[in-house]
Amino acid sequence: MIFFNGCCFTAVVPSVPFYLQVLHAPKEFLGWVVSFYSLGQIIGSPTGGWLSEKMSSQRILTISSSVGIVSSILYAVAPGYYCILFS
Repeated sequence: MIFFNGCCFTAVVPSVPFYLQVLHAPKEFLGWVVSFYSLGQIIGSPTGGWLSEKMSSQRILTISSSVGIVSSILYAVAPGYYCILFS
């Protein structure tokens, strides 16, 4: 899972500044996007670890992969630049 997250981060990050230009976002907004990604990792990693002790790790991987797919779709079809914060 860590490898998958690293690949997604590596694939998406180079496109973010250009995508934000297309969505007419202010230049400073890129910092918010990167910060929200890190905040999601800070919150999601311990929460996922705690939940994997309570449930099966296979179930947690399925849920986190599903959330990742929904997030990628939201990034792809974002109607405005603020939607990218939640993708």
